[in-house]
Amino acid sequence: MKLMLPLIRRYKRLRDLRQMNDLYTGAYAMVGFGHHAVHHLLPCMQHLGLQLHSVCCSSASKAAAVARKHPGVRGTTSLREVLDDKEIDGVFVAATPSAHFAIARAVLESGKALFVEKPPCTSLEELDCLIETAKSVGNRSVTVGFQRRFSPVTDRLRQELRGAAVHSYHYRFLTGAYPEGDVLTDLFIHPLDWVCFLFGEARVRSFTSVGRDSQGEVTLLLVLEHREAVGCLELSTAYTWKPSMESLEINTRTGIYRTDGANFLDCTEKSPTFFGIPTEKVFRRTACTRHLIENDGFAPTAAGHTIVKQGFFDEVRDFTRRTEGKVRGNSRAGLESVRPTFVLLEEIRQRMEEG
Repeated sequence: MKLMLPLIRRYKRLRDLRQMNDLYTGAYAMVGFGHHAVHHLLPCMQHLGLQLHSVCCSSASKAAAVARKHPGVRGTTSLREVLDDKEIDGVFVAATPSAHFAIARAVLESGKALFVEKPPCTSLEELDCLIETAKSVGNRSVTVGFQRRFSPVTDRLRQELRGAAVHSYHYRFLTGAYPEGDVLTDLFIHPLDWVCFLFGEARVRSFTSVGRDSQGEVTLLLVLEHREAVGCLELSTAYTWKPSMESLEINTRTGIYRTDGANFLDCTEKSPTFFGIPTEKVFRRTACTRHLIENDGFAPTAAGHTIVKQGFFDEVRDFTRRTEGKVRGNSRAGLESVRPTFVLLEEIRQRMEEG
């Protein structure tokens, strides 16, 4: 044990130094400073030590309140003032969803790096416009805030599914009523983007819509067909918010994966077959379940924080690294990479309008 203690101390010291040496020198602005920006994006920025230069709000009173609450941060109601400031390298857009397209386009045209919360726009046509704008100005860093693409569960799940023969999946995304916005682009975009990211482009093979749209209670029952998988989805705002529920079950040739998307990922191994006969019906066998990811909350670690588990932290860090040239290539949540999601959204919206 005496020999081990110096090694343990050295490991902890190197770990802390690695975090302290992860420095960022750019200046950043926020457009929109509501609940999501304050409780999700801002804590990530503060943990990374990013310089928040300016915050653009729709009201003068809120802009003044931001400046008082955060000394050294400029509060303003002028987007143009932010875009014309040469000190600002990147802009986080987390405003009203309906305003994202116009703001994102203006940021792209200014040449600044863009992080735009989902949805970046409301239609495939608008997304294509953003893609062309980014290409025309040679924008160096664009990230759409699909945080689930950056979660530890997603990373491990993609690793497990690489080369696996996926038979099918079953996804349930259930919340309470949502009368205040577009249920498709505000809520259902989350699970639809995740399955597109995990399994590739999808088309609607079966569609049923039930519920009272006027009261914000909508249920979509979908069968989606991907290139190498078929999935059954129940997306609903006709349940409850407390508790809301999300579950994904993926059936592969060798095992069944189960997750809620953030807190755990399990895999139950399947028994083999012999000449078409399931061996589990012939021989006694204890089913083996591997706990690939499990956050029990016993120790208050960064990895167990909701912001990390949901993928918010890694999406902000990834965007910042690309903005400051620490990482090259396209983001896993770049504009072009989310196009299959919007193609699927367009098809579903058309089905909904047809009744």
